[in-house]
Amino acid sequence: MKKHLYRILFMIILAVFCAFSTACSEKQDPVPDPAVTASPTQDEKDDPHVTSYVVDNSQVFRISYYTVDPSGKIKNAVSLITDTTKITPKLVLGFFIDSLEDESFNLKINDVTVTDNLCVIDFDDSIHDIASMGKKVEDAVLDAAAQSVLDNIEEVEGVGFSINGAAYSTDNNKFALNSIYMGK
Repeated sequence: MKKHLYRILFMIILAVFCAFSTACSEKQDPVPDPAVTASPTQDEKDDPHVTSYVVDNSQVFRISYYTVDPSGKIKNAVSLITDTTKITPKLVLGFFIDSLEDESFNLKINDVTVTDNLCVIDFDDSIHDIASMGKKVEDAVLDAAAQSVLDNIEEVEGVGFSINGAAYSTDNNKFALNSIYMGK
């Protein structure tokens, strides 16, 4: 009987030892060395598409803008930026375009210019694909883009649109070149 008890006790100790050694030998993800982690370049900080860099000793802020779902409903959206990031119309519209991609819209902006407090957003021909989804969706996209810029860029008093550098003209809307679509 005593032999049997020693065998059971030996098996329990062996089982505990195996469990402990297995738990201790599991691979752990290596911790990155902060000295090796590269700081972002200024171009990376200004590019809203670059999101894989480490923020060193900076304050992080929220930037609020608007996006549109496929039904044409305008929604609030938020992205994070550092205190050293300059908020420009291109930055805000970069977040806007990314949020539209998340909603399966394919919209491209050729250029964004600000002259005499008027921000002109120049779309490429992809705006016609948005227009083909209906006036409600196209108007929501234009409203969200314009309001996103007006809310974030203090010096911009109005927003207008163009297509490939010419007057904005789709099946749903027509605007003269350098006209104000939405203002403060």
